[in-house]
Amino acid sequence: MSIDATAGMNASWSAMRADARSEAVRYATDSSQIQADRNVAASAERAPEPAREAAPPPGQGRFVDTRA
Repeated sequence: MSIDATAGMNASWSAMRADARSEAVRYATDSSQIQADRNVAASAERAPEPAREAAPPPGQGRFVDTRA
């Protein structure tokens, strides 16, 4: 059985509490990402609807004349 030499270091780094500066940076990046997501959603809502095809005249289908 082998013991990983860095196992204790990995556990101590993951259990370490973040300091105020790193928490502030994380909060700033999270809030900027949220704002970017909101901007993308808002621009998608403001995008114009694609033009719809006009209905064919009565008696005509899409590709052929149904009266023929």
